[in-house]
Order: sequence, then C-alpha cells, then structure tokens
Amino acid sequence: MNSCLPNKELKPADSCVICGRSWSVAGNMIVSQNARGVGLSGTPIGGGGKKKQYKSLPLNHTRTEFMVFWGEAGFWNEISMQKAVEVYLRNRHPWFCSYCGKRTCSVCGEPLILPVGSDYFCHKGKDIVHSPILAENLGCSKTYCCSKRRVMLVNRS
Repeated sequence: MNSCLPNKELKPADSCVICGRSWSVAGNMIVSQNARGVGLSGTPIGGGGKKKQYKSLPLNHTRTEFMVFWGEAGFWNEISMQKAVEVYLRNRHPWFCSYCGKRTCSVCGEPLILPVGSDYFCHKGKDIVHSPILAENLGCSKTYCCSKRRVMLVNRS
C-alpha cells in the first residue's frame, strides 16, 4: 500500500475531506500519518483494532485499485471516504487538516508549525514531504501563543 497517492503531480483538494476547512485556515494539508491517513492499494484492506482500523473503497469497476483509509475508530466515516474518492477521481489529492490530524498546539489549539510525524503538502501544495517526530517541540504557528518559538526552516531543494 502506498501511503501517498502515487501521482505526485496531483494538486491538493480545495478543502479537508474530513471537516471541509479550506487550506488557508487548515494549518497543514496532511496526507498521512502512522495513526491515520489515505493511500492506494491493489487489494482491499480492512479490519484492525480499536487503535487503528482499515477500510477500503474501490476506485474502478474491475476492482483492481482501492483507496485505503486508516485511523482510529470514527476518524473516517462513509461521507468523508466517499468525498476522498471523488476528489481523487477528479485528479486532486485528498488531505486532512491539522485540526483533524491532531497536530495542534496544546496551549491554544491552533496548528503547529510543522505537523510532526506526518506526510503533508508544502510549498502551497506543490510537494509532499515528511515531517519527522522531533525531540524538541517546534511550537505553535500563532504569534500570540506562549508556545510560539522562533524557528528557521531551511529549504534544501
């Protein structure tokens, strides 16, 4: 199973497939995490336990390609899964926001600077990159929050 959809040329969807927030207020456009995400598979995947459940929806009539969803119970529902499939079939990449992906500040509730442990769109949706789990909290993205830190991010591309 590919945690990121294989065609990286797909532009991100206009909004979070879970809650509908637009990218301008969503914090980060997250594609996948260990705990929750969306991907593709040649076979349906289902099952799991309380901590992580898997569900699949076919992308074609021959049932040779499936969109796979994983997350804690209740993270994906039938509406959000169907919306993700529709987004993909319109040549867009489904994503979920920092709020839905639980990558928010523990002080003020706003999105973190980087969605740690996540694959996400950066550069306004041009690339999918991975933000590792870091030993140090990079802090909140809002200047008014006491958790805000001054961080210099270096683009090495």
